[in-house]
Amino acid sequence: MQAALDAGLELIEQFVCEGASPCVAAGEVHFISQNTLERVSTTVTPQKVLGVFAMQIPDLSALVAMSPMHSSQSQWILVADRVADPGNLGTMIRSAVAAGASAIVLTPGTVDPYSPKVVRAAAGAIFSSVVFSSVSLSQLAEMKWPLLGTTSHEKLSPLAYDEVVLSSGIALVMGNEAAGIALDQPISQWITIPHHGPVDHYSSSLTSRESQFGYGHDRFMFCSRTAAKTPRFWCLRPLTSLSMTSPVPFVEQIAAVVDASLKTIAALTSSEEVAQATPGLVGKKSALSQLKSSMGSIADSEERKSAGQALHAAQTSVDAALAAKKSECEATEMAAQLLREQIDITEHLVAGTTRGRLHLVTQATQRLEDVFIGLGFQVAEGPEVESDFYNFEALNMPKSHPARSMWDTLFVESEEPGSVVLRTHTSPVQIRVMQNWPPPIYAIMPGRVFRRDTPDATHMPVFHQIEGLVIDRNITFKDLAGTIEAFTKAFFGDDFTSRLRPSYFPFTEPSAEFDIRRANGSWIELGGCGMVHPDVLRAGGLDPEEWSGFAFGFGIDRMAKERHNVEDIREMYTNDLRFLRQFSS
Repeated sequence: MQAALDAGLELIEQFVCEGASPCVAAGEVHFISQNTLERVSTTVTPQKVLGVFAMQIPDLSALVAMSPMHSSQSQWILVADRVADPGNLGTMIRSAVAAGASAIVLTPGTVDPYSPKVVRAAAGAIFSSVVFSSVSLSQLAEMKWPLLGTTSHEKLSPLAYDEVVLSSGIALVMGNEAAGIALDQPISQWITIPHHGPVDHYSSSLTSRESQFGYGHDRFMFCSRTAAKTPRFWCLRPLTSLSMTSPVPFVEQIAAVVDASLKTIAALTSSEEVAQATPGLVGKKSALSQLKSSMGSIADSEERKSAGQALHAAQTSVDAALAAKKSECEATEMAAQLLREQIDITEHLVAGTTRGRLHLVTQATQRLEDVFIGLGFQVAEGPEVESDFYNFEALNMPKSHPARSMWDTLFVESEEPGSVVLRTHTSPVQIRVMQNWPPPIYAIMPGRVFRRDTPDATHMPVFHQIEGLVIDRNITFKDLAGTIEAFTKAFFGDDFTSRLRPSYFPFTEPSAEFDIRRANGSWIELGGCGMVHPDVLRAGGLDPEEWSGFAFGFGIDRMAKERHNVEDIREMYTNDLRFLRQFSS
């Protein structure tokens, strides 16, 4: 982790074993058990702290800029071809970085270079190098990289490593542990490295165990160990005597990088792709940054000045192209979203039509929907005839649960008696929403419900409810209380307020009753609420370890009754025009 921080990577999260301390005071910190930490880090090696960092993926244009065709610098890269063992790959990366490799290239089939085992074996060296993944040997050949493949097949007539004449850039290829390098690959020159012991071919296993790169005294050196573990060194060549090909002028290198960057930008099709490509095009490890860091090698002051001006113009050009592409993609996406979500709000009026008005409960329903939509909720609906599973069992009420006695229900004839019921609440819609909507979920569910109640001033056998459901990460009880209070004031007015009293419901834990205080100071109960029970989340197909939420429900008829000071709820259903005409729609 320290190596990643030293390399300038952004620390996003830390998973810290109980009893240990975070590595640094940065990123979101999660304290978890040792067993959980082992599972998260995919390793059984004892760990105390695990860090999650933002990874920058360089654009291939940076690799093109390093090739002998575009670079005047003496550079070499290490290529791991289908290396399958994490320890081998980590050792190769650590050795290559120590030897001054400009980049690490991994072909398709090579293990993840950022897995915990590779990072540990590399001692964090991977964070201080530019890493390109899923680049084939054929692509490298197209970039004009001379490929030096390690082998021991005599039929290939490999050169001894100290007979190789280096140009201004090489790609040293280490093969798969079991199969080496495929013979049909575009290898420029096969080379052999001294070793001890019986081997059938050169592999990354052999290389990581017996032939490590070292860098010192301005020379590339290979280090091999005999059976007696005595180190022997062979000098490859002094860097000062490398035979260089004709270098490409610095300004032309800049032009090539800009051309490649603009082609990459032109191919982007979404704002998300632009965001992903930006670090590789203009970030710290981009090709332009690589060129900027190499300007110190230009001896002539006038040439260096011209190169600096060209580099500044190139940076401005790429930045402008990225900004233009981002604006273009965002405009296209916004237009598509507006087209996708457009609603025809045209109101058709017929002259002289004055008959009819919305029912008091319908008015209350529409006002409730408007209030909750203003709070960021969506409206969901479900069937009025429900199965026993959705109405009871999925809401943590199995057939033997005593909570069913809270409702005298109206069943519908079916093949299995008692399996189909007129829904007693709108809570079944919560289960259907969780099963069909991806979280996060912010939804309300208005609708008609049925109970075998005796009509009186506050009860009807057929009435209307509205349910609310919120499912998201890190939802707490205070979010529920805040939502209830915001709704109360939005629907009834600033003179009203709310309170929550402890209660019990089988589908929430903890649970509470929802009361409102009228303007005259009296309180009235309107409904129930609470945190969604883990069993209900599971019934909806959600993991309670990842998601939490709250739910609430209350009668719309009672809301209309309280809002308009109706004494008896039955008056709203007697169809007395003298009563109904008092409430305009």
